[in-house]
Amino acid sequence: MAAPLAGDDVIPRWRDLRLRSLAAAVLVPVILWVAWLGGIWFELAAMALGLATALEWCRMVFRDDRGQTVIHVVSAVLSAPVSLQLGPDWALALICLFWAVSLGRVWTSGDQLSAWRILGIPYVSLPPLAFVTLRGDPVFGLTAILLIFAVVWAADSAAYFAGRAIGGPRLAPAVSPNKTWAGLAGAVIAGTLAGLVVAELTDLPRLAAIGLLSGALAAIEQAGDLFESAAKRACDTKDTGSLIPGHGGVLDRADGLIAAACAAALLGAWRGGFEQAASGLLIW
Repeated sequence: MAAPLAGDDVIPRWRDLRLRSLAAAVLVPVILWVAWLGGIWFELAAMALGLATALEWCRMVFRDDRGQTVIHVVSAVLSAPVSLQLGPDWALALICLFWAVSLGRVWTSGDQLSAWRILGIPYVSLPPLAFVTLRGDPVFGLTAILLIFAVVWAADSAAYFAGRAIGGPRLAPAVSPNKTWAGLAGAVIAGTLAGLVVAELTDLPRLAAIGLLSGALAAIEQAGDLFESAAKRACDTKDTGSLIPGHGGVLDRADGLIAAACAAALLGAWRGGFEQAASGLLIW
């Protein structure tokens, strides 16, 4: 058998780059504009994220169970506005209520309580709550959102290029055969640098702390990607949807972002409270 030409391996490896680049060129400016606007526009964007992720998750995990779809959609869509109108405590209580209803439906239906059926409600409902909690900080809300976007986008892009250009040992071959340790290293380095750039441009203090924070969020972004890959493999699904060219569904594109945002909001709320979560995240 003739040996493959060098280009035979390179072309498939990079064949989705054009579509990914075009999608990013359209989506990134829109997302940044909505983040800058804040207010009702950012709330609507968070609700749209919850709606899309809930629909894709239920299509993948619960198949044709309309009841579970309604439960997940309502929980995901309402978490952000309930938090803004009544407070994060009420939003968390609402999520717990719908979580109990979802688990009860699984239990009474006799379906197996797999991790994917158990984790659906928090997975689709907490990210919108995390985003509006961080953006709602009157002083550092926009900065926190911009830092998360910069870190995640840089990490995701670096993991893509480093993984394909360098290759090497697989990170988690049983879950995602395309993930490599080189990609993870590239993601952490690029995410750290991106966070430092945002910190420098916005005059954030304690650059060393911001660098460590950014590297940690980049690693969490990669873990979020692996989590979604594991769910797709368990459910025998290639993509969660086809809404975004070159990426698949919203979950395929936002898996790392929602993991990083939830971790950032949790850390920020722990250090600064819900009302100043962005300050708690960025001021050390």
